[in-house]
Amino acid sequence: MKKYISPFLLFFGVVTFGVSVFVGYYVVPYKVRENVMEQSKIVMGNTRFQNWEVIPIPLFQHLYFFNVTNPNEVVQGGKPILQEIGPYVYQQKRRKFDIVFNDQNDTIFYREKADYFFRLDLSKGSESDRITFVNLPLVGTANKALKLDSFTRYVISETVAEHPEEQLYVNLEIGELTFKGKYLPFMKDLSELKGEEVLPDNTFGLYYKKNGTDQGRFEIYSGAKRPEKFGEVVTWNGKHELEWWNDQYCNRINGTDGGIFKPYATKDRIFQMFIPGLCRSFRFTFESEKEVEGIPTIKYSIAPSFFESAKTNPDNACYCEDPEKDFKNCPESGVTDLSNCGKVGMMLSQPHFYQGSDYYVNQSVGLHPEKARHEMALYIEPYTGVSAKVHVRFQMNVQLTPNKYFRPLKKIPRMVHPLFWVDQSVQVPEESLAVLREKLYGTINTANTLTHIGIIVGCVLIILSLLFFFLCSRDVAVEDKKIECVSYQPQRTFSAEKLSLAVNGVANGGPRYTKEPTKSYNPDECVQLLTQNGNLPQHTSQPQENQTSLFEAASPEPDDIIVVPASPIVVAIDGGNIPLPQVASTPQSQPEQAAAVLRDSIRTPDSCLSPFPTVTDYSSALSLADPISANALKDTIEAMSSYENL
Repeated sequence: MKKYISPFLLFFGVVTFGVSVFVGYYVVPYKVRENVMEQSKIVMGNTRFQNWEVIPIPLFQHLYFFNVTNPNEVVQGGKPILQEIGPYVYQQKRRKFDIVFNDQNDTIFYREKADYFFRLDLSKGSESDRITFVNLPLVGTANKALKLDSFTRYVISETVAEHPEEQLYVNLEIGELTFKGKYLPFMKDLSELKGEEVLPDNTFGLYYKKNGTDQGRFEIYSGAKRPEKFGEVVTWNGKHELEWWNDQYCNRINGTDGGIFKPYATKDRIFQMFIPGLCRSFRFTFESEKEVEGIPTIKYSIAPSFFESAKTNPDNACYCEDPEKDFKNCPESGVTDLSNCGKVGMMLSQPHFYQGSDYYVNQSVGLHPEKARHEMALYIEPYTGVSAKVHVRFQMNVQLTPNKYFRPLKKIPRMVHPLFWVDQSVQVPEESLAVLREKLYGTINTANTLTHIGIIVGCVLIILSLLFFFLCSRDVAVEDKKIECVSYQPQRTFSAEKLSLAVNGVANGGPRYTKEPTKSYNPDECVQLLTQNGNLPQHTSQPQENQTSLFEAASPEPDDIIVVPASPIVVAIDGGNIPLPQVASTPQSQPEQAAAVLRDSIRTPDSCLSPFPTVTDYSSALSLADPISANALKDTIEAMSSYENL
């Protein structure tokens, strides 16, 4: 039965191992990918469409403003001392409308409305807080006037001079600075001079009349037919490229709108996000692997080369307003000039000029760039492409330039002045992450656990099969080497003459064997040898008929054994000691007495066990520990053989 155990274990071990590997590393990943890709398609009415149309998770915009504590010194050319205040938190609610599916191109057209609500409970301050802030309408008007003809510039400067209250800095409430806005009389005069409104309602506010508006008409891939392009922007306002920059490279519309990303994120993937309000696409590259609320994610951040100066990265030269061969008109690293996209004098950077040049940091007092607080980062769950956490952080700055045509600006420093920075953050709620952990990672972890258990069980079964095979092979080898044990039951009659001759041969010696090596014998041949007299016999596997064997089946032992009578005389055979009977003093004339001596010496077999060599070489393998020669040993064995007939 043992011989069937090893193949049985081997078969089930290989099957268990193979099935576990196949299911765990092919079937489960394939089914998970199939389900994820199916759920990533935006199809009218499906769950993905509903979550895309109305974003179910809360979106927050944290605003941090730089309050200038020494405005009078700056007007005289001093360095501004900045005090960061905030955050002032506004919750966003976004809803897509004007949705049109183009099944032929696998695209969707839509607009997205954004509503903002101030969250006092999440803010450090209220909208009634006051701040000393750069007078952006005045600075913007002066910057535009520098590019106009002298007459137009003069008219504008005189119009502004009629309003002495307009200085480099103004004191506003946070609410006025953001969504409420503040009416500016001098802007009304400029609008009349130009013949059209310069600002909506001649009112200044960073987000004035932007609540409830959209950023244009998008066209993106739905992923139904081309899942590899899921979410990518095809056109914006009907155009495949922007028209603001000096090169096709900078005018490309790359990536998604920031709301959705393709599933199965990898470390080598580049995530891109098109933000119309910032006039360009942002590029995120792999940084590290992080966990968000127990969910493994891949962190992507803005590479330093993204805001690098054209002096060191010529690819960014097209973002310069007026680049020359040496790029001397391009800003230093860390800043993008937005003048070309309708924001004259406005400069884009990361908060506190993070990853930017110290040239900008040192122009003000109070800036402290920190990676953890100021970097732009996406935390993407790799299977689904869901944004577990997002921080789109950017800072708006204004270029200050001394302007002799506008009295309040004649002595101001030439610098990039920080205004405010924004952290548009998304944090997936815990209940949504719990569903992701349970449905996706619960399935994956269970499958991985079962796969590993199956692999371990398969390996154990294979190892056990090899172990059984080794043990069975060893047992067969031991069976092949077994020899029989002597039968100690004496017969009622025996040949005293034959025994006497054998015993006397032991005592008196006889013709020695030759020095030449003899052949090797297996146990059966040894048995036959021990039952023969005279020369070495030919091999026969069975004893002669009616002849009692000298040996009978022995219990399995690691070495072959022979049982001989106990005696103080010892002969060493291949390192093993065989005790021989003390018969040297037995007279040849007393065969009965000799037989009795031999019989008495072999009655107790307990002390008769000793190793028996499988190779019989009487000329080299036998050594004597007593004067008895190898010939005497052979004669003794013959005497024992004769004793079988007693």
